[in-house]
Parts: sequence; structure tokens; C-alpha cells
Amino acid sequence: MSSTDYSLDEILAQFQAESKAITARGGAGAAPASQPKQAVKTPAPAAKPAAETAVKLDEAPEDTKVYSAIADDFLRELGLEASDLADAPAEEESAYEAPEEAETVDPAEEPEDLEAEAPEAEEEADEADEAYEDDDSDEDDEDDEEYEDDEEYEDDEEYEDDEEYEADEEYEDDEDEDDTPVFKKFLWTPIAALAFVLCLVFSLFCLNPASGSASQKAARQAAAETPVETPMPTAEVVIAAAQPETETAEGAEGAEGSETEPAATPEPVKTHYTIPSDALYAPAPNQANFGAVSIDEAYKIMDVIQQARDDGLLAENETVAFDPDAEFYYDADILYYYDETILSICWKEVIDGCTCSFNETRIADASQFRRKLADDTFGGGNTYYASELSRDVNAVAAMNADYYLFRDFGIVVNDGTLYRFNTGTYTGDYKKYNCVDTLFVNKNGDFIFKRLLEESTWEEMEQFIEDNDIVFSIAFGPVLVDDYEVQYCDWYPVGEIDKGYSRAGIGQLGTLHYLYMSLNHSAEAEARWNINTFAQHFAEKGVLNAYALDGGQTGEVLMNSEPYNHIDYGAERLVSDIIYFGTALPSED
Repeated sequence: MSSTDYSLDEILAQFQAESKAITARGGAGAAPASQPKQAVKTPAPAAKPAAETAVKLDEAPEDTKVYSAIADDFLRELGLEASDLADAPAEEESAYEAPEEAETVDPAEEPEDLEAEAPEAEEEADEADEAYEDDDSDEDDEDDEEYEDDEEYEDDEEYEDDEEYEADEEYEDDEDEDDTPVFKKFLWTPIAALAFVLCLVFSLFCLNPASGSASQKAARQAAAETPVETPMPTAEVVIAAAQPETETAEGAEGAEGSETEPAATPEPVKTHYTIPSDALYAPAPNQANFGAVSIDEAYKIMDVIQQARDDGLLAENETVAFDPDAEFYYDADILYYYDETILSICWKEVIDGCTCSFNETRIADASQFRRKLADDTFGGGNTYYASELSRDVNAVAAMNADYYLFRDFGIVVNDGTLYRFNTGTYTGDYKKYNCVDTLFVNKNGDFIFKRLLEESTWEEMEQFIEDNDIVFSIAFGPVLVDDYEVQYCDWYPVGEIDKGYSRAGIGQLGTLHYLYMSLNHSAEAEARWNINTFAQHFAEKGVLNAYALDGGQTGEVLMNSEPYNHIDYGAERLVSDIIYFGTALPSED
């Protein structure tokens, strides 16, 4: 019910009628909360004559003022003042103050018209006055009896202000619903609505995470802006780009109104291993990582390859030369080695009636593709078996190179240093430095070719080495495949290119991905190929480029420092150098 449902005149009239009704009941109002209760009950006094209670509104007993104070509070809740009522008396008291003693009606103060009443009425009045004088707390005790059932509220300070309204509820129960005064309807309905609204607002205020003081908001924001620290993995050797520092909030002050998402937890840095350029050998491989499967279970090698993909060594779209459905040579197992820095597989395959030995190796860093000179010295004069050189450097897989001590032509670079550049004549118009194709391997592990008869000087070659970050070179040849194209050769000064001969070569399948291929005599002594047929079959394996190594008895491939292919004449040859692949994982020793 809104305050506009009744006019001010109606409110005043109802207020006056209610006050008179209260007075007619004998002035029995609610006992003030601060008035102490009497423990001893006394008999209720005799009812006063109606003439004594028929007082005017401005002469109402003290208890009636309680309702006037309530009305003033209610009018203030509605935004009204007592002065707004044309005929309403101005009530200046804002709250009821409990009298120190209960007041009793003094007969001397009775109006004069009451003194003219009949002697019987006077006697009754005297008896009533004596009853009030003998016990001036009877009226309070009578009121206390009405609240005995509600004593639990009197001890609770939250309900003290509501005790004045409980008397009204008792009177309302005695009257018909149809006769309920407009004033009471007008009083209770807005109060209930106001209480409901206040509860609703308080609930929303407490449940709303955006509410609260500035310090509370700042504290919540500071908690949201503080990232969770995640420890980063450590490794013995790490080559990786530095991770950007995560920005964190220095404080929450002044941050109200701004939303800052917590910093994302950084991805763990993948450990990258490398072999130092001045290292004389690679870390020792883990012997437990070597394995062998029979040709009947060749598909198991695909599980190893998939592991390399899962670990990120091989890209998902990176092709491999190994084919589990190939025609394998019957008398050799398939060997492999795998750790997170290197995958190496050796197998024998029958191609066009000839037995070819393959080694496919994928490395994680270019420093794992290396060259080994006997005694680590150029021109030292000593030679060793390839298996001995392989063990000295902890090679996972190794193969013979160019046997540079056997001849004095070609360009030799090792560890970025130019050692051989012979400008003398080799045959006719050929100079020794450019009479053969030269393979250069740069610091990225990529192949660069210098072709037969390309002119240069020592100074120009040194500049070439510097400009292209050349690490080492091999001088034998010829070039077999260049940019996926077979390089046909009609004449070459070494290698007996036009005859059936045992051959060897090294090719690049992709970045840090290599394939070694050799063609040797076997127990069946089958035929061998000329250089162009060899190049053709090599290209069929999908190599980007390929280069011929020294063949014949020198052509040898080793796995875990043991010869894998069938070597011509059945025995290793002493050589001056090898190329090899090693693991980059630090040794456990």
C-alpha cells in the first residue's frame, strides 16, 4: 500500500479515532522496554468509569503518547512531517523515554464535571483511586502479564523496539477483519514491504563480488593478478632462446576498476643438447638404447620411428627412407639406436639383384655430424681400422670417408681450417685442388658442392669457408644427386665410374637427416653397378643431394663401432679418417 492511498485528513481522523479507542480501553498501553518488570503479581484494578477515560486527545494519558511517537516515526519513513497535517498536533518527541515511576491518576486532577456525578460513582472512583494508590505498579503488572508469553523477546535487544507493536496485535485479534482501522493497515503494510526490500538489498550487497570497500576490491584483484609460479626443468646442457619474463602486479592499490588477467603459465622449455666444436669426441651412447629386430618383425622399427616423432626429433610430416615392406637381405637383422637427440637405423636391402647396406640417421643438432682424423692431426701418417676410430669417438654410426692420406688431390677442410689446396697438376690440364668434386658440410649440417674444374685461390677458398661457415670437407666424388636430380657422369679421374664396382655414398634427406648407402660383394658374389646406376638407385630413396665416398674395400658402415656391411675381401682396411654421428646427450659417467 502506498502513501497516496489515503489523504492527510483521513490519516489524521484515523489517528484520532485510534487514540480515543486506546484511551477508552483504560489507557493500557505497552510497557516501555526500559521499564523493569515486577516479579509479584497483584490483582487487577477495578475498571474505571467511562466518564473518567473520556479525555480529549491533547489530554491523553502517557501511554497514548507511545502511539503518537510511532505515528511520527512512520510519517518520517513516508517522507512526511507532522506539520504537513493540517489539524495534527505537533509532536516534538522523537522517541519514547520511559518514566522513572509509573504514573497514577490523581483524583484532584479530575475534571470538574466528574465531581458532580452521583455519590455511587464517587465511591467507586474513590475505591479505584485507593487501589491505584496502594500499588502504583498494578497497571504495569497487568501489562506485563500480557507479555509473559513473549519473555524471550525482552532479552533480545533486536526486538525491544517491536514490543510496542505487540499490544496492537493483541487488540487487532479482538476486532473483526472488516472493522480493522485504516490507520493500522496503513501502518503495517509499508513496514513489511520496507523490511523485505531491506533484506533483499542486503542479500544482493553481500553476494555481489563487485561490492565491498575499496580495500576489499583491491585485495580480490591482487589475488587474481598474482600468477602461480611453475618451476622450470633444468638440464646439464641447454641451448634455447631465453623465455620472456612474466609480468606480475606490484600491488593492488589504485587497481580498482581495471581487470588484469593472471599471467599464463609458461610452456616448459625443451632441452636442446649440442657437442662443443672443440670436443674431440661425442658423449658415450647409452648401450641400452641399441636394439635389433629380425626382418620378419621389420614393422617394429616403425614403433621406434613413431617414438622419435612423439618426442619431436622427427617432424610429423617428415618422410623416412626405411620401408618395412622392402625386400630385405635374408642374413642380417635390422639394427637401431634411439635417444632424444639421435635416431639411427641400419638395414640390408636387395635392389635389382644386388645387396645394398643402408644407414639412416636423424640428429637433433648439426654438431652431431662429425669427421675424425687419425690421431686428430692432419697428415700425421698413421692409419687405423674404421672400427677403432669409431670407438675412439663414441660413434653411434660411422662410415669411411675419402681416405685423404692415400692421395694428394682435392680440398681438405677440418674444424673450419683449410689444410689442403694443391695447385699442382694432376692429369693434363687438371689441377689437384679442382680435379674432383668437393663436398663441404657447413655448421647447419647442410651440403655445399664445389665442382670439378672450378677455379679458385687459397685466399678465395678461405673466404668461402668463412662466408659459408664450413666445418669440414670430403674430397672424392663425384656428385651423385643435386636438388633431387641425378648427376650423370661420363668421365672422372677416380673411382672407376664406368665399371661394376663396390660403391659408397652419403646423401641428405632433409635438415639434419642423412642416408648412407653402400654396394658391396656378398656371399653370393652378385654383380655390382657403375656410378650412374648407383646414383639412380640412390635418388630413388628420396635424397635431396648425394655424394660418392671411397668405395671398394674402404667402403664400410659401422653400427656401435661394429662393421655392418659385407666388406670386400672379408676384412677391414686401415684408413686415415671416418665420418660419424654421435649422441649429444651428456654421458651418465
